[in-house]
Amino acid sequence: NPNKLLGFVSPTLSQFCALLFNHFCCFVYVTQLIYRTQKMELIYTPQQIAGYKGYYHSVRIGNWSEELELQESRLKDFLYRKEHGELALHKAERKLQQHLGPVELSKTEDGRVRFDSVALLFNHRTESVVATDLNDRTKAVEEAYSTTTSWYGEPCARNAVTIKKYDSSDDDLVLGIPESEKDVLHYGQKFHIVASSQLRPEADGDLFLRTQAATPLVSSKYSHFQEVWYLCVLSC
Repeated sequence: NPNKLLGFVSPTLSQFCALLFNHFCCFVYVTQLIYRTQKMELIYTPQQIAGYKGYYHSVRIGNWSEELELQESRLKDFLYRKEHGELALHKAERKLQQHLGPVELSKTEDGRVRFDSVALLFNHRTESVVATDLNDRTKAVEEAYSTTTSWYGEPCARNAVTIKKYDSSDDDLVLGIPESEKDVLHYGQKFHIVASSQLRPEADGDLFLRTQAATPLVSSKYSHFQEVWYLCVLSC
């Protein structure tokens, strides 16, 4: 009889499926239990895994000897760098003192710009002044420092410049500059823009403002126009 045959087979398949599902659940549970046990062994000590909670605050557990040595080593290194002024705080303080040292600008009664006068290069459109940072080297030329503009308009070492006369120039003869006005900068006359001597008081050379036309390989970092930098010359 087909019905009897089906009635005999169906309960057997149901029981087999239920038994197989129970075995699978047991296998998953045992696998998770083994994984958790192995993971706990990496984090906790055997006493902690067993549930022992009788440790006092003075009891040292784990790799306490190595951790103590590392703490002492870090403390010695910190005290050494603090004593020799090598902490990041000390470096930042020295940088601010070096770059933001006050500079007195030159004053003229007739309003003319004279050689060896100290001034600021101010851009009225952006309301900023040309400044440099000795900690920012440019990759275009060796011994060159990146130059940018800064909103900080107070005269200081990083933004003050000195107007220097171009030594090997015949502008005095070509422009017909009289002897009494040779210290005055005239229109069309060549000159140098040099960074303030207070920026590098211990150096022998000066930092001259230079520029280079933009190329696919060399350009300004942000605007991608021609790059401007202060170049160290002479005895540097």
